[in-house]
Amino acid sequence: MRGTQDSATLNPTLHLVSLFAVERGILLARQPVKNKSNEIITIPKILDQIDIHGAIITSHAMGCQKDIATKICDKGADYVLALKGNQESLADEAENYFKQAEAIHFKWVECGAVNSKDTGHGRIEISETYVTEDID
Repeated sequence: MRGTQDSATLNPTLHLVSLFAVERGILLARQPVKNKSNEIITIPKILDQIDIHGAIITSHAMGCQKDIATKICDKGADYVLALKGNQESLADEAENYFKQAEAIHFKWVECGAVNSKDTGHGRIEISETYVTEDID
């Protein structure tokens, strides 16, 4: 959290993992990340704090762990996890799948797409998100 580091004593910044209900705009749970630890240890703890059954859980790349995905499913929720280079072979497979789909103009490919354009901080950011349930 910004401004939580004490520069005089060099105390570390406060590092939190939060569970946020986007549609309701409320914070459901918050768990501090212990020093010399990370989100991989903290995310399962926060998932145990509330009933997530029927929810869709999203996370950035640090949360893309098999154990975390399994916990989410075991608790009756679904997930959308950021897929980056930290899961190299899976990322390569996903990229190849969508490159092939694009090459045939997504004909016979079951997937959804969402595009957005954002401007700010002196740049234009275009985001394309593709989703498929074809895990074969």
